[in-house]
Amino acid sequence: SKTIKEHKRWVKNLIDQGFYIKSGFLVNKDQVPGAGGFLIIECESFEEAETIIKDDPMIKNNMVNWQLNEWINIVQ
Repeated sequence: SKTIKEHKRWVKNLIDQGFYIKSGFLVNKDQVPGAGGFLIIECESFEEAETIIKDDPMIKNNMVNWQLNEWINIVQ
C-alpha cells in the first residue's frame, strides 16, 4: 500500500539520520503474517522516541494500534 511504502521511506530516512531502527512484522511457523509487528528504535529518551514514532505514516494513517514501551537491558 501507499502508506507502507511511506513507512519504509520514513524508516530509511531515520537510518540515514543515524538512528538505530528496525521495523518488521510477526509470522507464525508457516510464515503467515497476522500477529502484529514491532518497531525498535534507540533514542536518548522515552519522549524523543514518542515524538519520532508519532510521525510514522502507519500511525498517522491509523493503520496500526500501537503502544510505546521502553526496553530495559539487563544482559549484554
